[in-house]
Amino acid sequence: MRFQAVGDRKWHTGTTVNISQTGVLFRVQEPVPSHTSLEILRELPVGQGDTSLIRCDGHAVRSVPPVRAGAYSSLAVAVKDYRVESGPVAEA
Repeated sequence: MRFQAVGDRKWHTGTTVNISQTGVLFRVQEPVPSHTSLEILRELPVGQGDTSLIRCDGHAVRSVPPVRAGAYSSLAVAVKDYRVESGPVAEA
């Protein structure tokens, strides 16, 4: 998955840990401050080699720094809105 702060031009990558009806928890390399507005792109398989792109708008509700050097940070995001689009995630 990819994410960026609203208004930022740089996309970052993360690893999805958990998805619920209201949000997503993922691991990131650098901490993101709580209350940061974010856009998230997540590609999901929908069939034989086909994917759909889920584009979410939300904000960071919890950011947990890494517990040791070299570890990932955890980021919990509340999803405000989402859209389903066809096609793969564009390279950032």
